This record gives sequence, C-alpha cells and structure tokens, in this order.
Amino acid sequence: MEPATEDLSLKKIAFYTIAFVAVSLPVGLIFARSIAVNNKLETTKIESSDEYVGLDIASSSKELTGKIIVNIDPSINATHKLLDPESREVLAYIYANSDILKVSEGFNVTVIGNVEGKVKDDYNLVKVDRIKLK
Repeated sequence: MEPATEDLSLKKIAFYTIAFVAVSLPVGLIFARSIAVNNKLETTKIESSDEYVGLDIASSSKELTGKIIVNIDPSINATHKLLDPESREVLAYIYANSDILKVSEGFNVTVIGNVEGKVKDDYNLVKVDRIKLK
C-alpha cells in the first residue's frame, strides 16, 4: 500500500506545482505590465515637460535669466527678486507656490512663469512655475 500513497503524494505535489505556476505566472505578468505602463507614463510626462520651449504671450508667460536673491522689502508681495546675471539690476520680483526659489537662492537660473502685474518702480511681479538651472 505504500507505493500507492507515495504515488498519490507525488500527484498532489505535481498538481499544486502546476496550479501555482498557472496562477502566479499571469498575476506576475499583469503586475510587471502595470509597472511598465506606469513608468512609461512618468517618462512621457518628464519628456513632454522638457520639450516645452515656447512662450505663450497671451498668458503673459515669461522666461527671465538671472540670479535669485531673497526680497527683504516688506512692501512688495514677493518672496524673492531676480537680478541680472551680474547682480547689478533688478529684473523682476518673483514668488512661487513651492520651495523651488528657496532651493535656487544665489544661483544664476532661468525662471519660467506668468506675469501677475506690476509692483514698486514698475517691475514685473512673476509667479514662477519652473526653473532651469544653468
């Protein structure tokens, strides 16, 4: 009787192995496919944002190049100002809804954003959306 028991347990092992492979292989492929699709979407978003070059004049979008420093004038509702690359003249007063300006303080960069209006001494007030490092 022992040979029949061994044969039955080998059949069970073979059955469970085949069942495991039959279930786990498609699940693994679906999981891998979802990761690949998500990575492709993220890559597409990054590539499309890097390809943006043009200026939308209708929405007052601007690209300005200069050095970011902290604005210490409390009468102007801007956290920073942008100086020309030689740090001699104010180009615009700038602010952002994130910390991108704080991280870029003291660096020569290109800021991309929308003109929100004019401030003291007829300078533009720019809400910065993106920054390109030099």
